[in-house]
Amino acid sequence: MLSTRARTGPTALLTLAVAAALLAAPTAAAADEQRFPDPRGDTRSPADIVGVTLEHGDRVVVRVHHRDLSFAAGEAPATVRVIYAVPGRSPGPDYWLKVAYQSDPTAQLRSAGDWGDPAGPWVPGCTGERVRVSSDLDVTRVSVPRACFGDPQRIRVNVRVTLHPEDVGRADDAPGAEQLGPWVAYQVPR
Repeated sequence: MLSTRARTGPTALLTLAVAAALLAAPTAAAADEQRFPDPRGDTRSPADIVGVTLEHGDRVVVRVHHRDLSFAAGEAPATVRVIYAVPGRSPGPDYWLKVAYQSDPTAQLRSAGDWGDPAGPWVPGCTGERVRVSSDLDVTRVSVPRACFGDPQRIRVNVRVTLHPEDVGRADDAPGAEQLGPWVAYQVPR
């Protein structure tokens, strides 16, 4: 009769330790993501929005896809404004964040008034807003911690690019003027 003995040497113990550590390690929340298109050519600006991607995880990330995010003289966009809406507040905008291109002011999340005048006070305790602009990829990326919105289960956005600093003139709104994109749900960590 042939007998076998379980291997309990250092290699087996190391394998068990690594497996236990991987299973015990916390994982980041899975993010739900949705992209919605915006008509190409609905503004004369090269910064024409052609799509918006909204990712709802531990951070709410909005990627604005432009036709040509050029910063050539006379063609550079002035601002991008992201309007956020969460359930249980109002039917319109609840928060907003405005980015001035080619400047260094800190991006700060603010509460929103209404579509005509969204300027409200800064959201107290909200830190960690980030903005990245890539003219090579034609993308503006805005990222805000989910906790700044009160940890909502769903969120949706509107994005507006303007050519003039005071939001005057023909702006490009995605999905449209005073419209919000689809709801994107938060994915709970597994």
